[in-house]
Amino acid sequence: MNFQFERINLNQRLSKEINTFLSNLSFMLHEAYEQSGNNKYMVSYYLNGTAKNLRNRLGTNYWRPVLIQALADHDGFCDGGFYEPLALTR
Repeated sequence: MNFQFERINLNQRLSKEINTFLSNLSFMLHEAYEQSGNNKYMVSYYLNGTAKNLRNRLGTNYWRPVLIQALADHDGFCDGGFYEPLALTR
């Protein structure tokens, strides 16, 4: 699989689209975290709901719901780890 990803340059081709997609979620991530008193479970709850909605609309194997589900399951990301990569300030 790695060979196929490298061959079609998938990481490079999707990186801008992934950054744009996540940037569109940045306000809601920030609000879910700040308004809940820095509760990582609220961020995870929001991301799980977003992933479910995307799976229903786009299918289970589309990259967007897979990415959001992986982020929802990542404690570090949900516990404020999204601030730096999304260039957010606290």
